[in-house]
Amino acid sequence: MLVLGEKLNIEVAYDLESLDGASIWARPFVNGNRASGYSAHHLVFVDKKTDNPGVVECWFYFDKPMEIDEIRVFMQDSKADKIVKEISYKISAEWK
Repeated sequence: MLVLGEKLNIEVAYDLESLDGASIWARPFVNGNRASGYSAHHLVFVDKKTDNPGVVECWFYFDKPMEIDEIRVFMQDSKADKIVKEISYKISAEWK
Protein backbone atom coordinates (compact mmCIF):
# COMPACT_ATOMS: atom_id res chain seq x y z
CA MET A 1 0.00 0.00 0.00
CA LEU A 2 1.20 3.50 -0.85
CA VAL A 3 0.20 6.75 0.79
CA LEU A 4 -1.53 9.39 -1.32
CA GLY A 5 1.07 11.27 -3.34
CA GLU A 6 3.71 8.55 -3.00
CA LYS A 7 5.43 7.62 -6.27
CA LEU A 8 5.45 4.09 -7.59
CA ASN A 9 8.89 3.83 -9.22
CA ILE A 10 9.56 1.47 -12.12
CA GLU A 11 12.90 0.65 -13.71
CA VAL A 12 12.69 -0.30 -17.38
CA ALA A 13 15.60 -2.04 -19.09
CA TYR A 14 15.72 -1.51 -22.85
CA ASP A 15 17.76 -2.22 -25.97
CA LEU A 16 16.97 -0.11 -29.03
CA GLU A 17 18.21 -2.78 -31.47
CA SER A 18 17.36 -1.31 -34.92
CA LEU A 19 16.00 2.03 -33.64
CA ASP A 20 18.16 5.17 -33.61
CA GLY A 21 16.14 6.71 -30.81
CA ALA A 22 12.96 6.22 -28.83
CA SER A 23 10.67 7.56 -26.13
CA ILE A 24 9.80 5.29 -23.21
CA TRP A 25 7.04 5.73 -20.64
CA ALA A 26 4.92 3.75 -18.17
CA ARG A 27 1.30 4.31 -17.20
CA PRO A 28 -1.22 2.78 -14.71
CA PHE A 29 -4.25 0.75 -15.83
CA VAL A 30 -7.39 -0.62 -14.17
CA ASN A 31 -9.46 -3.40 -15.74
CA GLY A 32 -7.77 -2.88 -19.11
CA ASN A 33 -8.34 0.90 -19.20
CA ARG A 34 -5.88 3.68 -18.48
CA ALA A 35 -6.42 4.89 -14.93
CA SER A 36 -7.53 8.47 -14.46
CA GLY A 37 -6.33 11.07 -11.99
CA TYR A 38 -2.65 10.14 -11.88
CA SER A 39 0.49 12.26 -12.18
CA ALA A 40 3.42 10.74 -14.06
CA HIS A 41 6.92 11.29 -15.40
CA HIS A 42 7.45 12.85 -18.83
CA LEU A 43 8.49 10.74 -21.80
CA VAL A 44 12.07 9.54 -21.42
CA PHE A 45 14.08 10.06 -24.63
CA VAL A 46 16.91 7.62 -25.33
CA ASP A 47 19.43 7.66 -28.16
CA LYS A 48 21.22 4.65 -29.64
CA LYS A 49 24.56 6.50 -29.88
CA THR A 50 24.75 7.54 -26.24
CA ASP A 51 22.20 5.62 -24.16
CA ASN A 52 21.96 2.07 -25.52
CA PRO A 53 21.35 -0.38 -23.94
CA GLY A 54 20.20 1.08 -20.67
CA VAL A 55 17.68 1.48 -17.89
CA VAL A 56 15.21 4.33 -17.47
CA GLU A 57 13.25 5.26 -14.38
CA CYS A 58 9.52 5.81 -14.69
CA TRP A 59 7.01 6.75 -12.00
CA PHE A 60 3.44 7.80 -11.31
CA TYR A 61 1.24 8.49 -8.30
CA PHE A 62 -2.30 9.33 -7.23
CA ASP A 63 -3.50 12.11 -4.90
CA LYS A 64 -6.86 10.39 -4.36
CA PRO A 65 -7.55 6.78 -3.31
CA MET A 66 -6.95 4.39 -6.21
CA GLU A 67 -6.19 0.75 -6.84
CA ILE A 68 -4.51 -0.40 -10.06
CA ASP A 69 -4.01 -3.89 -11.47
CA GLU A 70 -1.66 -3.29 -14.40
CA ILE A 71 1.29 -1.19 -15.57
CA ARG A 72 1.96 -0.76 -19.27
CA VAL A 73 5.33 0.29 -20.62
CA PHE A 74 5.50 1.87 -24.07
CA MET A 75 8.35 2.46 -26.52
CA GLN A 76 7.85 4.83 -29.44
CA ASP A 77 10.21 5.09 -32.41
CA SER A 78 11.46 8.70 -32.55
CA LYS A 79 11.70 8.77 -36.36
CA ALA A 80 8.45 7.00 -37.31
CA ASP A 81 6.55 8.48 -34.34
CA LYS A 82 4.77 5.17 -33.73
CA ILE A 83 4.65 2.78 -30.81
CA VAL A 84 6.90 -0.19 -31.54
CA LYS A 85 6.62 -2.00 -28.20
CA GLU A 86 3.97 -2.25 -25.48
CA ILE A 87 4.51 -4.49 -22.48
CA SER A 88 1.95 -5.21 -19.76
CA TYR A 89 2.76 -6.12 -16.16
CA LYS A 90 0.09 -7.33 -13.78
CA ILE A 91 0.37 -5.63 -10.40
CA SER A 92 -1.64 -4.90 -7.30
CA ALA A 93 -0.99 -1.39 -6.00
CA GLU A 94 -3.22 0.80 -3.88
CA TRP A 95 -2.98 4.44 -2.76
CA LYS A 96 -4.80 5.38 0.47
